[in-house]
Amino acid sequence: MAGRIADSAGWQRIGLLHDTGYRRVVAADASPPAPALRTGCKNRQFSFRGWAMPFRGSAVELSPSPFACTNGGMKGELYGWRRYGVVLLGMLLTGGVCSAAIPFTIDPRGTFGPTVFQAQSEVEALLAIAICFAIATGIASVVGRLVNAAVGLFVLGAGVWVVRMRSGTIEDLAFAEGSLGLVALETALWGVLVVGATITILKVAGPLADIGARDDGNSSPPEPSRWGLRGAAAGVLVLPVVWLIARSELQGQTLMAVVLGSMVVGLVGRLLSPHAQPWLLFASPCFFGAIGHVSGLLFVQGPLSEAFVTQSIPAVSLPMPLDYAAGSLMGVAMGLGWAKSFLHDEDEAAEASARDQ
Repeated sequence: MAGRIADSAGWQRIGLLHDTGYRRVVAADASPPAPALRTGCKNRQFSFRGWAMPFRGSAVELSPSPFACTNGGMKGELYGWRRYGVVLLGMLLTGGVCSAAIPFTIDPRGTFGPTVFQAQSEVEALLAIAICFAIATGIASVVGRLVNAAVGLFVLGAGVWVVRMRSGTIEDLAFAEGSLGLVALETALWGVLVVGATITILKVAGPLADIGARDDGNSSPPEPSRWGLRGAAAGVLVLPVVWLIARSELQGQTLMAVVLGSMVVGLVGRLLSPHAQPWLLFASPCFFGAIGHVSGLLFVQGPLSEAFVTQSIPAVSLPMPLDYAAGSLMGVAMGLGWAKSFLHDEDEAAEASARDQ
């Protein structure tokens, strides 16, 4: 049961424990009843879990609910132990599914290769990765349906992380006579897969509820920001962060560098496109990472193995494609959550100003 509010006409902000929405408030004797909430999701009705602060001069009826919001019974967002249980189970399932593709990444030397193009059978490796990633995307979509789309994408990144921790590094690529050009191509292909996964999860799980609506109540952002191109341009910030942090070819260091860089991308991208769903934001670190690999070709003279020994490979070329795939999914999701603390609602600021006067 959603809280019912009667007050003077106008939009008022509803502050919940875990969500924020707007409801058209009308007089108590008005008819018909108030329309749906004005948020990033259409036809959403909010339920209150626990205690909520009533409006001044308003009548609010609360009823306990295990969900933060419902959408006509089609979507609910879990909290508490249910949320953590679903997230943990999703990470275990995606990790298990993605790990099935690891045996197909063995390179001609008999070790787990750093890229798919270094595998003994490139076609089999590509098919195995694509199939496992598609299944993991389906699992992440269910998690996103139960929690939210950003958490679902984080869970998908955790599954790719399992594959990354079993694959090789730039050292294996160098002594296997690999090419940074093919690494750049594979990183860009991972970006395409991430875009497809992002669209799928956002369609299944629904748009992120904390993406603010415009002043006219339309949940769709104005053109040309519908796809968040301005926010996706923040993906370039992953390169300086990787350059600062990645000092060696160690898996943990390169992956953490991309995760931290993607967190910055998620934060800045959310601030640049506050009204656009992150359709392209999760994949932008992959595309700019591919540019970083291409730039490495300008600094590598001669065989890649010689460049590795002389440590002339630039830091932005040290992460492998799986670093960018897993790091962008996990890091951008955390960056979006981080951005919430930097966003302030205009109605809340106006109300605070009125109280001060």
